[in-house]
Amino acid sequence: MIGQNIDLTYDHENLGDSPATLSRLISGKHAFSERLSKAKRPMIVLNGAVMSRPDASALQTLTLLLAKKLKARCEDPTWKVFNVLQRVRQASFVASPYSLLVCIHWL
Repeated sequence: MIGQNIDLTYDHENLGDSPATLSRLISGKHAFSERLSKAKRPMIVLNGAVMSRPDASALQTLTLLLAKKLKARCEDPTWKVFNVLQRVRQASFVASPYSLLVCIHWL
């Protein structure tokens, strides 16, 4: 997860809490980048609340760049890497062992 480190009631790894985390993931300079690049079905879930931030455009652009990079490596051409979670503050996610979820959650 990228964003504020909160209790989500399930196991997760917080990758950082700033837009720079997205840039480092895109460039491959983040410690999580290698693990992310090996995901067979990566998924990005962008919290819709991000769109109300002053830097929403930049965050959406970075998120789409990361999604495009992940999609290029995805085994399944129909897999939807980029997703938006609308009007929800927190949600539980279930991911298979073959998936990787990067939840971008800024309030």
